[in-house]
Amino acid sequence: MVSIEVRDSGPGVPALRAAAPDALSGRGLWPVSELADGLTVEDESVGKTVRAAFRVPAGQGDPRGIV
Repeated sequence: MVSIEVRDSGPGVPALRAAAPDALSGRGLWPVSELADGLTVEDESVGKTVRAAFRVPAGQGDPRGIV
């Protein structure tokens, strides 16, 4: 498994939405949710952390676990 996380200090919980073609924001969560094998949002004392996990095929990556 390979995991990434993004921290945001803004209020609220991210939500999937349909962005207008000329919108400057609102597209980031959709591709992550489509590609990730797991996606979680953790509320923090300030902001939130979004974590995505991706399965890595056996035998791929560095033997120390680094992909």
